Amino acid sequence: MTNLERTLKKIRKFINRFGVDINLLKREDIIDPIAYNSVESADKYWKSVKNKQIWDSAEYKEFYTLLIDELVQRNLDLNSKEWADVGCGSGTLLIYLKEKYKPQSIWGFEVAQSALDITAERLPEARLKVYNLYETPSEQFDVIFCTEVLEHLLHPDLAIQNLQKRMRANSTLIITVPNGRVDTWNGHINFWSPESWAVFIEKNVNGKVFETGKIDKRALFAIISNKTE
Repeated sequence: MTNLERTLKKIRKFINRFGVDINLLKREDIIDPIAYNSVESADKYWKSVKNKQIWDSAEYKEFYTLLIDELVQRNLDLNSKEWADVGCGSGTLLIYLKEKYKPQSIWGFEVAQSALDITAERLPEARLKVYNLYETPSEQFDVIFCTEVLEHLLHPDLAIQNLQKRMRANSTLIITVPNGRVDTWNGHINFWSPESWAVFIEKNVNGKVFETGKIDKRALFAIISNKTE
């Protein structure tokens, strides 16, 4: 530890006594969220070899396990259904879901072809397509996932409307975002609290049945049902 780092540590410790905390950002942590969340940036991210360690990290596995537990607790039957993961990344969620359920078919959508190339290697049976959430979709499904995506978008209201256009009769849409009360990463554009998330969902589900809640303390979820029976 350098002398400067020791001094800053003492200053932070002193300020903490008054109930205030400070965090210093490294130069590489200072991010323009608009530029970071561009299609070009996404393509660069998925092409980066150093990010491969993230795809199957313990943190990812824990998050997806907790999400699947929420589905199990609600007795949601995902067997023999057509799935879509909008913002599928490297296909990790779909891989974990397949350990629990047996789908009729699997689709993955991403803005970056480089992400779909990874998913194709890891999940060769999946049907994959480049797709931007601001575009009106053409396919519909029984179960749609969109996890950790809306926080990256300038227009999440438009995105959630397009997600609902993918819903068939009696289908389910599952969305997650980081909990804005603990999420401080400046690469995100939107930061929802549990309360504002519930309001956002209610405002944008067009009268559909929905439930919101927390996954651990790190993430928020919404389960939206398009019931006609």
